[in-house]
Amino acid sequence: MRCSSPVSCQWRTNQTGLPFHFFTNGTPSGTKSEAKHSECMGHMLSSHMAIHIAAMNGLAPLAVWLLPARLRSRISVPIGLFAATVIQLALLWGWHAPFAMQWAGTSSVPSALMHLTLFLSALAFWDAVFSDARSRPWNALLALLVTGKLFCLLGVLLVFSPRALYAAPLGDQQLAGLLMLIACPATYVLGSIILVRDWYARTEIAGGWHFPEGER
Repeated sequence: MRCSSPVSCQWRTNQTGLPFHFFTNGTPSGTKSEAKHSECMGHMLSSHMAIHIAAMNGLAPLAVWLLPARLRSRISVPIGLFAATVIQLALLWGWHAPFAMQWAGTSSVPSALMHLTLFLSALAFWDAVFSDARSRPWNALLALLVTGKLFCLLGVLLVFSPRALYAAPLGDQQLAGLLMLIACPATYVLGSIILVRDWYARTEIAGGWHFPEGER
């Protein structure tokens, strides 16, 4: 039995249903040297997590922020901030369940489906946050803080789990969790701070107070 790609590691399942790795020529990794196996598998999960963070915490909010409000209102799906928050968190935790990750690693189709649904859910979430930031800032702030809390909680679980939850080395799993813990304050907490700052500024200006000329 050979892997579909001669230069990639594939996650397979043996007759007992337990995941194990096949190296380049399809031979179980136990028959290959540990050095070669570690080189191939050592950073698959953390690389996967880095892609998710770049898409959900970087590209998605940037794309929503750069789109003109009029264009965004035409193409956005009006599902509401609460629904967008629940959908994103459900997909984030659901896709990172061990059985879902194992399925996503079987071929390119479920892997692409995972990345696509997570990115689209992040787009819907950030669009709802930007839409509510002026009219209902408390709702947007709560959504950011709740999302950040549960995002970080998943990272904590990966870092402090005493065993590997996925078909990947424990050290790589911990690195993936650490990336999540770094992205959490850099995205959701920072976004909350900016939202509150802008909210207070609008409130003060509406009440007749203006920034000094040099601080605008």
